[in-house]
Amino acid sequence: MKSMKSSASSLLLRATLLVLFLQANGMTGQSQRQDKVENEIQEALRLETQYFYQRDISKWEGQWSHGPFVMKCYVRDGKYLEQMGWPVIQQSAKDYMKAHPKPEPVPTAMPEYKIEVFGKSALVSYIQLDPTQGRKREIRVMVKEKDQWKIAYMSTNYFTD
Repeated sequence: MKSMKSSASSLLLRATLLVLFLQANGMTGQSQRQDKVENEIQEALRLETQYFYQRDISKWEGQWSHGPFVMKCYVRDGKYLEQMGWPVIQQSAKDYMKAHPKPEPVPTAMPEYKIEVFGKSALVSYIQLDPTQGRKREIRVMVKEKDQWKIAYMSTNYFTD
């Protein structure tokens, strides 16, 4: 009788350990997938910044969604600038690069990103130190198009220390 209880307890313990092991592996897999997605998003943002500072318009354009819903906003010194739609954003970048053709050093400090992923979209927030303008809060809405994360919304809010 004792051996039957012992073997039932042993079987229950083994089943419990197996379930816990499988759950832990599942969570690890989820965590690894989440890390992969967040790394892809961070890389897309890093490349967009790099291409802009290098004045490489064609590569910079590749980091953006070209949908009619895209938007760019700046808030600085109580002023608000809004650009709606890809043609407006694209022309603004071209005009800026034409007026300032000399490449600038690409920022090397990686910000601490806060990323929330919602399927094929994500909300990203971080603080960036701009060498000429000071600290700014950057907000991005990312969309996944053909397996590549692209910017759909950009907001740059300068701190007024």
